[in-house]
Amino acid sequence: MVTDIQVISFDADQTLFDFNRVMREALQKVSLFLADEAKVQCEWQELRRTRDRIERRFEGQAVDMLTLRRLSFEEVLSDHPDRQELVEKAMSIFTTHRFGNHYFCPDAVKVLTELKKTYRLALLTNGNSDPTKAGIGELFDVILLGENFAYKKPDPRIFEALMSTLKVSDASRIMHVGDSLTDDVGGANQAGLTSVWFNPRALNNQTNITPDHEIAKLRELQECLMIGDQGT
Repeated sequence: MVTDIQVISFDADQTLFDFNRVMREALQKVSLFLADEAKVQCEWQELRRTRDRIERRFEGQAVDMLTLRRLSFEEVLSDHPDRQELVEKAMSIFTTHRFGNHYFCPDAVKVLTELKKTYRLALLTNGNSDPTKAGIGELFDVILLGENFAYKKPDPRIFEALMSTLKVSDASRIMHVGDSLTDDVGGANQAGLTSVWFNPRALNNQTNITPDHEIAKLRELQECLMIGDQGT
């Protein structure tokens, strides 16, 4: 049994939100638009790779995620005579689908709602998946989006920023839950937080990073913390 936990912090993408699904769908829509209106053939995977490549140019800087997305569309359309108009349309399509569709991981909202009765909840993400835009912002006491910081998980400074915002001085009183061994578990361990590896795909841990706890389903957090529906 875990004791003395005051705050439970969550990663966002692939922990609470099915980010891969919503991103794939949003980029597929943009890819179809580019093919139909701009006559530019660019599969959604290439759109994603282009954006990720641009992000590496800004390493160590705070940069708005939508700015990166815009730059990626500008690069794909760099030789098109109607570049700016098409970029604006592509951005509109992307944001409509990226932030208009919300796919939660199984049991995410139910578990958060139950945990909120006993614990303070926080969100700590390297991206811009914002619970407020997904209609569950009221469940969180603190939301820290990586795009607002020059450093990101697993950098211990982002966990220190979390502690400072929460006004919690004892790192062990915060449990951090995430799907990334490197970013979430490794970062939490280094910062002294209690770490939980969310591993729904039953991946083998081939690193030297050891989580304090491992769960396959979010509802197992309730069992670990001895709260929640006793009938489950």
